[in-house]
Amino acid sequence: MTDFVKDHPFLVLVKHDCQTYLTELIWLGGQCGSSDLCPGCKTKAAYLHCEDCFDINMYCQNCTVAWHGQYPLHQLKEWTGSYFECHTLKDCGLRVQQGHCIGDKCCRPHPVAKDEFVILHSNGIHTVSVDFCGCETAETPSNQLLCMHFFPATSNKLHTAASFTLLKEFHLLSLESKVSAYKFYNVLSHHSDNSGLAPPKSCYEHLLRMARQWANLKLLKHSGCGHDPLGISNTQQGECAVLCPACPQPDDWKTVPQAKSNGWSYFVQNTPYKTFLDQHKHDTQEKSTCLSHNSMNMAKTKPNQGLDATGVRMGVCARHSFKLANGVRNLQVNMDYIFASAVQHINVNMLNILYNIACQWHKALLERLAKMPPSLQLNLADKDVTHFVPKFHLPAHITPCQWMFSFNWIKGVGHMDNEAPEQGWANINPIASSTKEMGPSTMLLKKIAEAIPEHNDHQEDFEELDSSLTAKYPTQLSQWKQDVEAWEVDASNPNPFEVLNNCTYQESIQLQLTKDKAKAASYENEPPLHPDVMASVLIGAGIDLEDQQYEPKVPKNYTLYLPSQINYKTTCSLTLETVEFQLRMGQAHDALNELCQALWSRPYMLNFKDCFLCGQGTNTCAQNCLKNVDTKVSATAAKYCTAYTTLCTLGPLLGKVGWSGKLCLLADDHIHAMTDGGKGGEG
Repeated sequence: MTDFVKDHPFLVLVKHDCQTYLTELIWLGGQCGSSDLCPGCKTKAAYLHCEDCFDINMYCQNCTVAWHGQYPLHQLKEWTGSYFECHTLKDCGLRVQQGHCIGDKCCRPHPVAKDEFVILHSNGIHTVSVDFCGCETAETPSNQLLCMHFFPATSNKLHTAASFTLLKEFHLLSLESKVSAYKFYNVLSHHSDNSGLAPPKSCYEHLLRMARQWANLKLLKHSGCGHDPLGISNTQQGECAVLCPACPQPDDWKTVPQAKSNGWSYFVQNTPYKTFLDQHKHDTQEKSTCLSHNSMNMAKTKPNQGLDATGVRMGVCARHSFKLANGVRNLQVNMDYIFASAVQHINVNMLNILYNIACQWHKALLERLAKMPPSLQLNLADKDVTHFVPKFHLPAHITPCQWMFSFNWIKGVGHMDNEAPEQGWANINPIASSTKEMGPSTMLLKKIAEAIPEHNDHQEDFEELDSSLTAKYPTQLSQWKQDVEAWEVDASNPNPFEVLNNCTYQESIQLQLTKDKAKAASYENEPPLHPDVMASVLIGAGIDLEDQQYEPKVPKNYTLYLPSQINYKTTCSLTLETVEFQLRMGQAHDALNELCQALWSRPYMLNFKDCFLCGQGTNTCAQNCLKNVDTKVSATAAKYCTAYTTLCTLGPLLGKVGWSGKLCLLADDHIHAMTDGGKGGEG
């Protein structure tokens, strides 16, 4: 055997062990060389084999029943002379006694009606003969089942139960492998009978109920509610939620009304929420003035009408991805209730709220919160509240939002992407078919491991930048610091991070030219270039058409014969050339601004795709988004180059000076994002 083959187990199996293994499997599927006599009693015929025992021998019926008193859920096969067929311990006469030690018999046994009791176990669906204890000191039948690690489907008229082992296994599979209850039940049915026949529907409905009850009881147990002297009725709203261990949690939690049935962990209590929605179902939603966001402007569109819920909204710890107590609810338009329900458990002086439409949602928030039920009334007046938009969503907002709602400038927030609510969906979406409560994120340890070296790198970069700026601009740096600290103390002070651009853009230039031309015509009786179109409007329309030709979908570019494109042997009006020069200046500044915005958003989108998206569909969507950004960068760069070339042509003809000190030739190595590895110059 060569070293190469030894290093590849599959090749070893194919070349050397395949025939041996196959022969062994065939032998194990038969009598395995067993004798006709039972090796236990050595008197009766051996024809039963247990699929779950390690012993490969066959035994008689009496020995099989005697040895399976503690294993009533093992699967049996009966040898017919030429093949095995399914057989059960119940068919062999095994009876499972409840309320007594294994092997003991009750003097007053109470068998189940029709002697048919179904137990769901990890190796199949079993019909078992069960006798409940009828002694005077006996516990209830449901308690007798629990003592045997069987979970009853109902507390009365007992006919079905599930083993604790099965419920644990399904709980883990549903969370980790996203297996639905229907698929899991079909697997159980094939364990018992692989004929392909449909399993009984009644047991599937019982499994749904038992799995939900099991998860709820486990939640109460792990939350310590079982040790409360007053019982689980004393469980408070949100008490069962797992709080973020990395965030500081204040000790003086506010008291809230007791929860009798739900609202113990992440989801808000159902009845008060439904009541609130019914009372405010006629409230109108103010249309967003920033961007057409689906969650606001399309909440009541035709495709969503008549639906009880159109999704899920939740409150999440932005840094560590932990779901907030009472911060989750099916999406039924209203976000204010979910916010108030989650924040009632948070007793801090500073509250940073991120929401992808925070620019619109925060308007009149205090007035809307005043309409909440008394138990959810919040006093935000004594808190330092700041609203943000997550970084991946922020580039889609208008320019003022990008400095008003950015995390980059706020003291104490730190460097983060703030997209925690989005990051969990790739893992959670496959479980949509099985309604399960969301648990804490598993990304915390990974984030901590990444944060430590990144913190050191950022600290070194900051110290290097600070020392460099201090050496060059000591006075100006001190003034910057004072401006930032003054704004942090009082937000009414000028925002030092607001982008102040003194450049005049194409749209404003065109508007001013139109006004000037109309004013000149009214005084000088100068007729316009066209009865309905002035020179500035005509040339502006030509530049807009030219911009559209930079799009990849345009098959062919046409010469538009703007003043700068006319052969200068032919006389062209200096007035038209001046108009185009001014509009081209605005076009150049427009293009630079759009280019900066696109390059600013690209690293956040790339980081979001690489770190948090999985699966072909989601990655394809992310790749398309990045492709659209790159296409926009190319088109915007081409627009700037055209404007700059035109300015170079018209400037000398019109005697324009000074403009070249503000604009320069754009080279390919000038265009890159800050995180592109230092490609080219400073960009």
